[in-house]
Amino acid sequence: MGPTRIRDIGYAPGYYRPGEKNSILDVPGLQVGLKTIHDEAEGVHTGVTLIYPRGVELSRKRPSYAAMHCLNGGGEMTSVHFIKDWGFTSSPIAFTDSMSAGAVYQALAEHSWTVSRALGEDKETGYAHHGWPVVGETWGGGVTDIANPKSIVKHDQVVEAVEDAKSREKVDEGATGGGSGMLCMGHKGGTGTSSRLVPHTEGDFVVGVLVQTNYGQLKMLTIGGVPVGRIFEQQKGKDEGEEVPREITTGSEGSIIVCVVTNAPLLPHQLRRLAARACWGIHAVGGHGTAYNSSGDIIIALSTSDACIPQVVMKHEWNRDIHFRRAVETQTVQTVAHSSIDALFVATAEATEEAILNSLCGAEETRGFDGTVWKALDAGRVEKILRERGVI
Repeated sequence: MGPTRIRDIGYAPGYYRPGEKNSILDVPGLQVGLKTIHDEAEGVHTGVTLIYPRGVELSRKRPSYAAMHCLNGGGEMTSVHFIKDWGFTSSPIAFTDSMSAGAVYQALAEHSWTVSRALGEDKETGYAHHGWPVVGETWGGGVTDIANPKSIVKHDQVVEAVEDAKSREKVDEGATGGGSGMLCMGHKGGTGTSSRLVPHTEGDFVVGVLVQTNYGQLKMLTIGGVPVGRIFEQQKGKDEGEEVPREITTGSEGSIIVCVVTNAPLLPHQLRRLAARACWGIHAVGGHGTAYNSSGDIIIALSTSDACIPQVVMKHEWNRDIHFRRAVETQTVQTVAHSSIDALFVATAEATEEAILNSLCGAEETRGFDGTVWKALDAGRVEKILRERGVI
C-alpha cells in the first residue's frame, strides 16, 4: 500500500508543527464520527461525517462560538442565519452529499430530542440544548447514482455515525463519510484533515481542520507551488502505462466545505475572519480554479475554549417592572488579543491546504455508477515531480 498522506511523500505545507495526530482530533475533547456507504452494485457511494466540537456528550450542553464564511454560494450549509445572528451553535457539524442534506438534518434534529427525553430534560432545557443542525453538502452526482433512493443517507445510518464518534480515534481519509462520492482535481477526493499547533504564553493552541473536497480541475492541481496537474497533462501519452485521469466534464467547478475548530478563545467576529483564511489553503491546491460560479465553497469556524463560552438560558422569567422576560445580565469572556491573531490565520491556511492534499492521498480508486473509474492520485508521480522541482 502506498502513501496515504501528503507528508508520507515528504511535503509538509507551511511552517507550524502539526498536532500529534495531524488531525482535527488534536483539538482537545473534539470527536468525529463517520458512516461510509459504498455499494457498487447499486451505484451508491455516499455517507455522513459528524464533527462534535466538544465531544458527543458535551457539545449539546455547552455551545461553541461560531461563524461562517462563504467564498462562493453555489451550495448549502444549514443554520447559517442562526449562527450569523446568535454567534454560536450546540449542534454537531455534519458533512454529506447534496441529496442527503435534508435527511441528515432531520435525523440530527430527531436524535437531539430523543437524547433529551432519555435524559428526562424538560421542554425548555431540551430546547436550550437542541441546537439547529448544521449540515453542509457537496454534490456527488459524478460518482453516485442520485436517482437511486438508496443514495439518501437514512436516519439509522446517521445514528451509527453518532455512535461511531464516541470511540473513533482516527479520521479515515479519502472516500469516507460524507466524502465517499466526491472528486477533487480530476481524481478521487473526499474527506481530509490536518492540524497545527500555535504557540502562546501558556503552551500551544490547536487549530484543526476537516474538509470535504469536491472541487477543481486536473490542470489546476498545485502542490507546493508546483503545477502538478499541468505536468500530468503534458506527460499524457509519453509514459507507457501511465494514464492521466479523465477530466470532469460536468460540474467541474465542484465545491469544498471546510470545518475549522480551535481551542483558542475567539469571538464570532474573529472566527469569521479565521474561516476566511481557509480560502488561502483552498487556493494553494486549486490555484485559479477555485470558487467558480457554480461552486459551493463554505467554511465554518468554531472555538471550544472554556474561557469563551456563550451563555444559554432559555427559562422565561418575566420582569414585571419593565415587561421583558429577563433582566439584563452581563457575562465575562476571555479572547485572543486583536493584534496577535495572525498566527491563527496562518495555521488555518496551512492546515486547510494539507487537509485537502490528504483527501487526495487517502482516496482509493472508485468505480462510479456509470462505469467510470475515478483514479486515486499517483503519489509516486507526485513525489518524483516535487523532488525534481526541489520542493522535497
